[in-house]
Amino acid sequence: MAVHTSMALAVMGLAVSLILNHAGGGLWAISRVITVVFGIGLSLFIVIGLNSSRSVAQLIATSREAAHSEQMLHTNASLQAAVAQAQNHTRGYLLTPHDERFLTARRASMDECTALLRTMWQLTENNPPQRTRVLQLQAQVREALQWFQSVTSAAQASTPDPSALGQKVEHGEDLMQALRSSFQGIDSEEQALVRQHEAGAENVSRTSYAIIFAGTLISLIIR
Repeated sequence: MAVHTSMALAVMGLAVSLILNHAGGGLWAISRVITVVFGIGLSLFIVIGLNSSRSVAQLIATSREAAHSEQMLHTNASLQAAVAQAQNHTRGYLLTPHDERFLTARRASMDECTALLRTMWQLTENNPPQRTRVLQLQAQVREALQWFQSVTSAAQASTPDPSALGQKVEHGEDLMQALRSSFQGIDSEEQALVRQHEAGAENVSRTSYAIIFAGTLISLIIR
């Protein structure tokens, strides 16, 4: 919109110049000072219009990137919660007389993990570095979910081996610790991106205000 306005003013200025020239007075018929002032004002309109258009485009892009980072943060937090719920349901099954309701709830949490991993994969479609980290996280989540099932299977054995079950629990804690570190890494990275997007938007706004202010000040001086 601002670019169109600036171009329209430029065409109007050119039309005025052509009319004056056709009338025989030449470009300087309205005096050199007025002509120079008119040219400066027209240039200011064009500069402000181009800057406004650029600023709008940058703000739109920044807003889109910020929304993407926010969605990644939400998905990452939801996935972490779903894995924690699956772990809690597994513990509940082990601590009770094998209540099948815990297994049903765990299956629901595992399905949620699968759906969230799919969403995260789609969000990183155009970002190879992020997709690499998601691949690593995906492998860790699946390993943890398989561990939940293996612990349950070991507990369901007719003659469970306490030693083997203890080793599985210890291995699972190592898995969960590594998984928490991966979740934290993704969260920290996306938080940094959000702050970067916010700073970029503020810089664009400040630049636009500075150019508009400078243009207004110059127009007042040359009046």
